[in-house]
Amino acid sequence: MAAARAEPTATLMQAVLQAKQLWLVVMGNKSSSVKPAETKPDSMSAADYKTEWKEHLKWLLRDQAAQGLMKSAAKNIQRPHVKGVMTFSYSELL
Repeated sequence: MAAARAEPTATLMQAVLQAKQLWLVVMGNKSSSVKPAETKPDSMSAADYKTEWKEHLKWLLRDQAAQGLMKSAAKNIQRPHVKGVMTFSYSELL
C-alpha cells in the first residue's frame, strides 16, 4: 500500500533528477569519488592532480544537489533518512 502511494512521488522525483542530470548519481551509476591526497604525489603530474581534485569536487556538488532536491520533496518524517547520506539508493526514500 505504501509503495502504491509513493509511486507518483517517486516518478516525479525521478523526472526532476533526470532533468537536472543527477539521476545517475542517485542510482549509483556515477560512483562516489575518492578524495584525492592532500598533497600531490610525486608520481603524479600537477595537471593530473588538479583534474583529480576538480572531478572530486564536481561529484560532491552533484551529490549535494541531488540530496537537496530529495530533501525538498521529502516529507518531514523522511528527511532524516536523506540527511548526510552520500551515494544512497533512490529506493531508500520509498
